[in-house]
Amino acid sequence: MSVWSELFSGVAGAILVLAVQKGGSFLSNRRDSSAIYRWLESESKVAGSPDFRSTRAIASHANLTEERVRLLCSTHPLIYLSTGTQPDLWTVKERSRNPQYHIS
Repeated sequence: MSVWSELFSGVAGAILVLAVQKGGSFLSNRRDSSAIYRWLESESKVAGSPDFRSTRAIASHANLTEERVRLLCSTHPLIYLSTGTQPDLWTVKERSRNPQYHIS
């Protein structure tokens, strides 16, 4: 084998390893964030349940670490962080889009 073919096969192997790692990470993130969303959605439909759930409660029910839950919730397009005084509260209900002041 020539040096170039060995170099090419090494680079191709490295690219393949990176693609497999990224693909596995993507699927894992998608699975976990989907599980979090489904749980938040089902909990929000229960009568009398709070609109917002804490990171700790989500982590407990999803069997994930709080760091992972925080990361996945912050990147999910349908999960919203509370803007109130209590930190680390999440909801699936969309915030109202009615601005307080209208500019005409």
